[in-house]
Amino acid sequence: MTVLVIDRYLEDAPQLLQVRSIAANKGNVMVLLDRTYTFQSSSAKLGALRLYKLSQAPKDMSKHGTINAALKLVSQIKVDDKRVEVTLNTQRQPYQRYQG
Repeated sequence: MTVLVIDRYLEDAPQLLQVRSIAANKGNVMVLLDRTYTFQSSSAKLGALRLYKLSQAPKDMSKHGTINAALKLVSQIKVDDKRVEVTLNTQRQPYQRYQG
């Protein structure tokens, strides 16, 4: 896994999660689904399989009209994303020593 992939994830994930939360709160299923696909893809590329699987549930729920349940899972995803973020930052540290 390259540092560039990690950096991109660490840069994009917080915004994707925020937009997903707002979309779920407003009942905007289309935005929720769009950001979920993007977030899920990024999680899979990094091997964050638990996060990938957690992201599937809100997607399924929003397709079937249960946006309130999806909103609760978005909160769980945020918690798991923090765990992934810590892990990625730890993996990234050795490479920071060699940058400029």
